[in-house]
Amino acid sequence: VFLPDGQRLELSVGATAADAAAAIGAGLARAARGAQVDGVLTDLMTPLPEGAQLAVVTTRDREPLLALQRHTLAHVMAQAVAGLMAAEGHPSSSVKMGIGPVIGRYHRDSSWSPNARMKRARLGRWKH
Repeated sequence: VFLPDGQRLELSVGATAADAAAAIGAGLARAARGAQVDGVLTDLMTPLPEGAQLAVVTTRDREPLLALQRHTLAHVMAQAVAGLMAAEGHPSSSVKMGIGPVIGRYHRDSSWSPNARMKRARLGRWKH
């Protein structure tokens, strides 16, 4: 892989961004929260393709870190909504899991079927 300064980092086949951060240094490995691989934000456990451009995301990288946090929280919210709907007796098909873009400042990973939308008020309202 290639680092932001152009330096090549030799890694074994199947190595992850976490492996790359550890190879660079223990401090970076502890601070790592995600990675940008060929310009795409990803988690630390995604295998790196050979020749990829890699930038390790740490707590100092405000915007990429915020995007990672929003993405992760969207998954947590989608799973919570699915759990609440199932607990109220709705079929699992009433919440559709998916991948969506960031809309404004929020990332949405679920949608509700028309019959489940009535429960929205009971679950609370949030921007999406």
